[in-house]
Amino acid sequence: TRLAAARVVRDFPLALEFLARGDIHLCGLTELRRVLTPENHEALLREASGKSTRALREMIAARAPKPDVAASIEPVAPQTSLPSLAIGGSSNAPPEVSPRPKMEPLSATRYRLEVTVSAETKGIVEEIKDLMAHRNPTRDLEVILEAALRDLRDKLQKERYAKTSRPRKFAKASTRPGYVTSAVRREVFERDGAQCTFVDDQGRRCEERGCLEIHHLVSKALGGPDTVENLTVRCRPHNRHDAEKVFGREHVEERIRCERSKRQAKRSPAFETAERGLVGDFEFAPKDVRAALAKVAGELGSSTTSPEEVIRAALRLLT
Repeated sequence: TRLAAARVVRDFPLALEFLARGDIHLCGLTELRRVLTPENHEALLREASGKSTRALREMIAARAPKPDVAASIEPVAPQTSLPSLAIGGSSNAPPEVSPRPKMEPLSATRYRLEVTVSAETKGIVEEIKDLMAHRNPTRDLEVILEAALRDLRDKLQKERYAKTSRPRKFAKASTRPGYVTSAVRREVFERDGAQCTFVDDQGRRCEERGCLEIHHLVSKALGGPDTVENLTVRCRPHNRHDAEKVFGREHVEERIRCERSKRQAKRSPAFETAERGLVGDFEFAPKDVRAALAKVAGELGSSTTSPEEVIRAALRLLT
């Protein structure tokens, strides 16, 4: 990379100024070398300023497009690795690592996708080719992939954003505290563009679109309502950052620990046995039992293995 970048600087000295200012990094300069000419280098260097390597590759592909690559499925030879010698003379081979998927821009509108899959996945693809042959007679992999991804996207948008083909005209907040209705959730995500809305001191908005959560501008614990106006989209780190500003880091970490204990306790045999006993033998309402066990999980943790201990702690809350 350094040698390739040095050759670019040798041929186009102006590139050194962009490199020195940090406008372009070494990898970016290396990517640009195949499209730079004496006539376009100044304009391209300015256009490339501040872009990531991925954005640069897309810019280059738009200016110097490549032809489409034929779809193919080929067997991959097993990846062999040299064994590493551990202390004591024992030989431990490192775990086998599959090649990382690659998505390379070919032009402004076309991409080359390369991915390694299991034999089972390959079998599913071949079966779909046959099932879809009446409307995809060429058995084009792109047609299959696009149809599958569209269905998955629609399913995930329904789960995460409450997206529907027949949304309500008006999003009403729930009368139950702490519950965000599907209509409100849908409107919040649509308004915020399914992107974190955190803005830093320089006015730059967070670009994260994964692991998004609903954030209360006025916290629920402080009486904040579950309305569209009081809700916004945050990524998980910025949601926690805002919570720590209001409640302090120690309080937030303790709450996270308690929630993890509750989730682990739900899978614990001791808590499952205790729940059956409290509902069946003691005849408490299931809703009250679950609420009591959630508090017990926060107090005792998920390491408790005795149903009797869990029942005793829950009875103190239920009676």
